[in-house]
Amino acid sequence: MIPLRGICAVCLLAALVLVPTGEAAHPLSALQKDLRALVAAGVPGALVLVRDQRGTVRYKWGSETLAPKKPIRLDDRFRVGSVTKTFVATVVLQLEAERVLSLDDTVEKWLAGLVPQGNQISLRMLLDHTSGLFDYLNDGDPTVAQPYLDGNTDYVWTPQQLLATATSHPLNFPPGTSWKYSNTNYIVLGLVVEQATADTIEHQLAQRIFLPLRLTHTTFETEPALSGRHADGYIRRNGVLVNFTRLSPSFAWSAGAIASTVDDLARFEQALLAGKLLRAPQLKEMEDTAPDGIATGHYGLGLALLPTPCGKFWGHDGDYPGYLTLIAERANGSRQVVLETTTDSIAGAAAAAYRRVVVRALCGSGLR
Repeated sequence: MIPLRGICAVCLLAALVLVPTGEAAHPLSALQKDLRALVAAGVPGALVLVRDQRGTVRYKWGSETLAPKKPIRLDDRFRVGSVTKTFVATVVLQLEAERVLSLDDTVEKWLAGLVPQGNQISLRMLLDHTSGLFDYLNDGDPTVAQPYLDGNTDYVWTPQQLLATATSHPLNFPPGTSWKYSNTNYIVLGLVVEQATADTIEHQLAQRIFLPLRLTHTTFETEPALSGRHADGYIRRNGVLVNFTRLSPSFAWSAGAIASTVDDLARFEQALLAGKLLRAPQLKEMEDTAPDGIATGHYGLGLALLPTPCGKFWGHDGDYPGYLTLIAERANGSRQVVLETTTDSIAGAAAAAYRRVVVRALCGSGLR
């Protein structure tokens, strides 16, 4: 099945806690060698950026496109999937600071009649995935994926249709009583932003984040063809890599439609955690991973706390058909990692190689 899913960064990196903390010294090019091993294991292309007190290193290996074969570039754009959620959460928290809305507002207040039990679901519950809303992508309903499985990769879904698919199913649990990652939450948040601002989520993201931070290679994509110079994304079907770059981002919308570069993502996360996008109270809310005592799997408001052998990192991952993205910054700001692969079909030897790259980038020596 086409992997139309969005997983939380905490889930992706949970295994890192099992890695020994004491790592031996490695050759100067250890991270680059790990990246090459990842490509040798079947990943078409990979990019990694690591920033620490000594500066920033960027490595690339593999292909931008397999037919014709072209080398991947450090400034290639790619679809970031669920990393979009961190951007959208930032906009919502900015609107809270401006008193346009409150995180305690109910969904019903902003989207009357669209969400059953919407009077019991707050915006905060959407942000931290405690709403109980059925995930239209990952909870077993094939409706949204079906057109793409049938080969119609240009098929367009409206946000209202995505929401209707989700709300045709009962809640996974009563609002505010448990935690479960759901892309539906961020579709609802996109609709709330548009209702609260009388503007599109695309324009709000551009005006509030992309333009102020000069993220010149970052866009909210609306068309099946990925715009600008980009790396193609591949999925593995019947053991063969298939180019899946052309795919309507409408199925992801405010839960995953942004495209960017490693440098733009690094600039965004660094600015966010440095308090340049949010006021102190809102950044504190974003980093609250235990709202009302509910275990959220280290998930705050559009941001995850990633436990690793070398300390805690804030970040998010993005799993979009053809692409796998990770952004992470150590809680004290001393190290930052952005990692991109041009397939999300990673298993077996490739999964082991990917894990080595992640561990080395976050915790290892031998980066230069």
